[in-house]
Amino acid sequence: KLRSLDLSWCPRITDMALEYIACDLHKLEELVLDRCVRITDTGLGYLSTMSSLRSLYLRWCCQVQDFGLQHLFGMRSLRLLSLAGCPLLTTTGLSGLIQLQELEELELTNCPGATAELFKYYAQHLPHCMVIE
Repeated sequence: KLRSLDLSWCPRITDMALEYIACDLHKLEELVLDRCVRITDTGLGYLSTMSSLRSLYLRWCCQVQDFGLQHLFGMRSLRLLSLAGCPLLTTTGLSGLIQLQELEELELTNCPGATAELFKYYAQHLPHCMVIE
């Protein structure tokens, strides 16, 4: 009944590892994947099946792109999402996060796609969410 898993700074974690995590750890509520540089959009697709996941940390996951974010849009239990330092995310991809209406905290520090206009957009569409610039 593992609830939290921190795999930060594990450079060998791949999309295949995320497939196993998603299949085997159904009750997981928090997953920290900071600087797991081999994770791609495919891996986020596996994570999208984790209905209990409330907190997802993807800081400095340098291969995650806009397409991968689309996998997260249906994760209604997600309350915290950190995408700090993800260099390939654009304003277009990040704007889709408004579909996560239950989101309480969104971290976009050092995210080149996070613009002033985007933060205004979030203020309108996610007023209850604390957005960390």
